[in-house]
Amino acid sequence: MRISAWDFALWYNYPVMWSRRFSLVGLTLLLAFLAACSSPVNPSNPEGGASGQGKPLRPSNFRVTKVTSGFQLQWDAVAGATGYKLQRTGAGGSVSPAQPSYLEQDPSIKVGDKVEYSVWAQNGSILSDALTVTVTMPSSGTVTPPQPPSLAQPSNLRVSAVSGGFLIQWDAVSGATGYKFQRTGGGVVSTSQPSFTETNAKAGDKIEYSVWATNGSTTSAALVATLTMPSGSSTPTPTPPSSGLVTTTYQPSDVVFPNPERGFHDNVPFPFPQDWNLSDPNLFKWIHDRDSSITVLRGMVRLDAYRNGSIDSDFLSRMNDSFARIRQEGFKVMLRFMYNYDSGGNDAPLNTVLNHISQLKPVLQNNADVIVSMQAGFIGAWGEWHNSLNGLDSFSNKQTILNAILGALPSSRMVQIRYPLDTMQLYPSALTAGQAFSGSNQSRVGGHIDCFLNPDQDGGTWDGMGQFSSLQMQSYMQQTSQYTVMSGETCEGFWNSDRGACPTAMSELQKYHFDMFNNVYYDPGSGNWPAGDNPRWVSGGCMDTIKRKLGYRLQLNQSQLSGQVRPGGEFYLSFTVSNVGWGNLFNPRKLEVILRHKASGKVYRLSTGIDPRTWLSGSTTTVAVSGGVPTSAPTGDYDVLLNLPDVAGALYGRSAYSVRLANQNVWESSTGFNSLLQTVNINTSASGNAYSGSNWFQ
Repeated sequence: MRISAWDFALWYNYPVMWSRRFSLVGLTLLLAFLAACSSPVNPSNPEGGASGQGKPLRPSNFRVTKVTSGFQLQWDAVAGATGYKLQRTGAGGSVSPAQPSYLEQDPSIKVGDKVEYSVWAQNGSILSDALTVTVTMPSSGTVTPPQPPSLAQPSNLRVSAVSGGFLIQWDAVSGATGYKFQRTGGGVVSTSQPSFTETNAKAGDKIEYSVWATNGSTTSAALVATLTMPSGSSTPTPTPPSSGLVTTTYQPSDVVFPNPERGFHDNVPFPFPQDWNLSDPNLFKWIHDRDSSITVLRGMVRLDAYRNGSIDSDFLSRMNDSFARIRQEGFKVMLRFMYNYDSGGNDAPLNTVLNHISQLKPVLQNNADVIVSMQAGFIGAWGEWHNSLNGLDSFSNKQTILNAILGALPSSRMVQIRYPLDTMQLYPSALTAGQAFSGSNQSRVGGHIDCFLNPDQDGGTWDGMGQFSSLQMQSYMQQTSQYTVMSGETCEGFWNSDRGACPTAMSELQKYHFDMFNNVYYDPGSGNWPAGDNPRWVSGGCMDTIKRKLGYRLQLNQSQLSGQVRPGGEFYLSFTVSNVGWGNLFNPRKLEVILRHKASGKVYRLSTGIDPRTWLSGSTTTVAVSGGVPTSAPTGDYDVLLNLPDVAGALYGRSAYSVRLANQNVWESSTGFNSLLQTVNINTSASGNAYSGSNWFQ
């Protein structure tokens, strides 16, 4: 059981969860359901096999133990393997042990000999990649030789039309720290994520690409495939004018600053306690003083009093009032509903839960503009989807409750599930680029890891209960989190884990594309849960990096735009933007081009239709837009700016809800605009084309 800082600061407790165990009833039902189902074949791996599971993972952790009768060879079991193949280099032939071990009794093998072995996992007739090691045969005890990194060939190369180009993606490779990507006949591009935006192509083009996974000096075999660029809904890339373009380059900024829907989050009881004065302008001063970059609060909603009945109208009214105060302050809230604050899992019957979700639906719909996401909640201990006393943690009930939650929220908002096992049972194939941001149920399901970096598999996060290996689950979440919301927090075991140190923390925050993280942490000295900067990351020198890198962080690199345009003419702009953050924008957001008359201050806006959510972590995207300058536009110089506002009408135009770019001298806090540090001159003598399209500055 974990206690938050609220135990020491407020009357209200919220859970910072760590328990991972399902109830016996829930586990029994889940296993019964799985036993009744056949395992689907991943369409990206058509190899099939006797068990229908496709190509198994490569064996790992090869070791040799000296025994009386020879040398015992062992390696870790591979989930789904039906057997193994073992070969000694130079011996000729191979053996096929059914178990992950083999007794080497060849009398020619002596203590001190250096012997090379290769081992494969088998699934029917399908072999995994080989693990090949060289081991010095021991005189006693066990030796584990150096293990080469396992980098499988990338797979499932696919393309989807996006605004301004084509998004090319492939499945993430376990163990890869980056990828190399090449268009045949072109140069090699390095990227940290399994994606690349192709801007130099048109619908119908057939283009051959090669992709490699990398880890330091290790490179996988190449995936080579020809893709046909789709038509779809992509915005045609405008043709730049032959002359008159002005180019500007931008300097990145290392400043830690607030941006909506990302970063460290603080925590509040929700709805706000009745003794809070919601009209107090300093109500949240303690949060701003603690960390001025916070824009997200996690609201823990306790429904203990309503386990046996409906939610009363006063509670729902206080929720609306609390949302209004959140909106006034410029925050957004991540919600979780629960019926208990202990590991016992005293929740409510299924019909009661569904009734509560139905009651909450109008409140959630009316306040979705300030809901950043919603953790699934409702079920079991701390709303963590385990240990339910009402059988809510069966597969069927989880599915019913999740669908009810998704139906209660607008399709623009995502839901977070605590355990990857649940997500993988609900949606066996990882989310793809073509499915992302579609509004489908699967495209709206993200995750939260609430015992991050704990030595016990992140508090059971990667425990597949015999259904999936930890590597399978990690690969799934690495892929899915590119397009969905991800958050988390540490717990007690963090302090005793080598994984909690800066190098591993930063690596895994990046790997799973974390958008938000709890600023409450366990203090082993006092046993309390203070909030603020985690001293382990402060002393390790990575706290500011984590503050910068959580979620999206968008940097301009260069822009080109029309230096002069006549009224009624065509304005052209292209720019490159890099997402150097670990996460991505996951809620809808606009991109506008702003022209602002220097003399009068009059503003003209061009809606681009471009979706910034496709600017994925680790990628650089070229955006090109054009639009018509109104014939009535006054002549003179205009500042050119970008605007990334919230799509909600109540938040549009508020700088607290607009995205700030991570560049020097571009941010305007008064407007929420980002200056391109360029001007365009509108004059009646300017050359260039008259605009013939339909997208005009307004």
